[in-house]
Amino acid sequence: MLSVGLCSLSAEDGDASKYTISLEAGYTSQVVVNGVAKHGDGVPYMGFGFNKPLSLVNVYGSAKLVPEPDGDASQSHWTIGLSKELAVGDWSLEVAAEASRHQHGVWIPDSTELAAGVALVNPWVTPYVKAVTDLDLEQDGYVLGVKKDFSLGGDSLSLSITPVVEWYKFTDYDSFLAGVDVSANVSNGFFSHFKPFAAVSYVDSNIDLADFNFASEEIDGDVTVTTGLMYSF
Repeated sequence: MLSVGLCSLSAEDGDASKYTISLEAGYTSQVVVNGVAKHGDGVPYMGFGFNKPLSLVNVYGSAKLVPEPDGDASQSHWTIGLSKELAVGDWSLEVAAEASRHQHGVWIPDSTELAAGVALVNPWVTPYVKAVTDLDLEQDGYVLGVKKDFSLGGDSLSLSITPVVEWYKFTDYDSFLAGVDVSANVSNGFFSHFKPFAAVSYVDSNIDLADFNFASEEIDGDVTVTTGLMYSF
């Protein structure tokens, strides 16, 4: 599943000498934004992102591009945001605010979205909440989620595993997602810039309207898969 939402890229808060830029390409069986389908078919996609710490906040952005032979069916999702981490020992509070532009293609209108979120990072699990308003699709709501990061392996090769559960409640729909993200990390030389990844998710959405313009279809308990390769520098 190609999921578009609050972006998080690795960088140390407040260290202006550090930054991350990433490029990725892959294949997804479904494009999901805020818990609902936006495409309907399996497609290849491209993406990029950046994170630049400043003295007070992190500035980040991302884009997901889904090209199609028929240009009218192509879509893209763009995000720019600010984040800040407030840490005390092993606990930290991460807050973020962002704006997104969704160019959907097909019959879904293009839309602008504003969002703000907060996460409580700790040694056990990370709960988070995000408030969202879509100015054009007239869908307002919130996301409640919890995730846990695991790492397996040694210094030269390791796996990052992140189970996640999310519940979405919006004006005309609600949705449930449970999945796991897996990526491989290599620490040796040139290959340390490359990260293969995969994600498998169960998604179940319940749309209240018979006629809706904010999703390509209603996802009824489907399993979605995304796999790809990321290059970071």
